[in-house]
Amino acid sequence: MDSPVATNDQLDCELPPELARAWATHRLPSLRALAASSPDLPEPVLADLAADPAPMVRRALVWNPALPDAIRARLAADPDGLVAERAKVVRSTPPSEPPPSPEPGPRSFLKRLFGRMLDRNQES
Repeated sequence: MDSPVATNDQLDCELPPELARAWATHRLPSLRALAASSPDLPEPVLADLAADPAPMVRRALVWNPALPDAIRARLAADPDGLVAERAKVVRSTPPSEPPPSPEPGPRSFLKRLFGRMLDRNQES
């Protein structure tokens, strides 16, 4: 297993599901934080981790892409400002939307402008 990499409390590692479930209740907060990043945890375990006394566990949990909205909403009111801020950012980001189509802003403006110029030339 590769060693985990942490960036901004986001842990980049893949734990086997059975190891993540075992570490979710470990006495060491660092191992619970590693478990909190696993997308394979059941919702009751995620809810327990959201109430973990160690901020590092909740910080890792809030980055979990499989975190249900109800738990993320609860974390948005977390006493740890980093947890609350991240939970609010993720909640305010709309679910994956198709990328917006390129805006025809300048082209449509130019087309209208050229159209008016052509209309004026035809009137003269």
